[in-house]
Amino acid sequence: MTSDSIAARIAVLLASRRLILLKSVGLAADIDRGEAARLGLVDAMFPQIASALELVELVGLRDCEPLARVLTDNRGGSRTGRARNST
Repeated sequence: MTSDSIAARIAVLLASRRLILLKSVGLAADIDRGEAARLGLVDAMFPQIASALELVELVGLRDCEPLARVLTDNRGGSRTGRARNST
């Protein structure tokens, strides 16, 4: 289990609907959570733990202009957008 699954578990316990993962690698397109685990972007436990979350986004911090990519859970719906600047 990695910090991704720990963050997902905390988000579930806090009744959050959304989780944003900050990663050192970005994605070219939205993928489902199981595929993210198969690719090694998240650990194998993550899809199960994060299934209670409505929205999980992955932001690749090494991208010139980081994009938030959705890790879908096969319930449908997908959204992509520029990562928000908090300044």
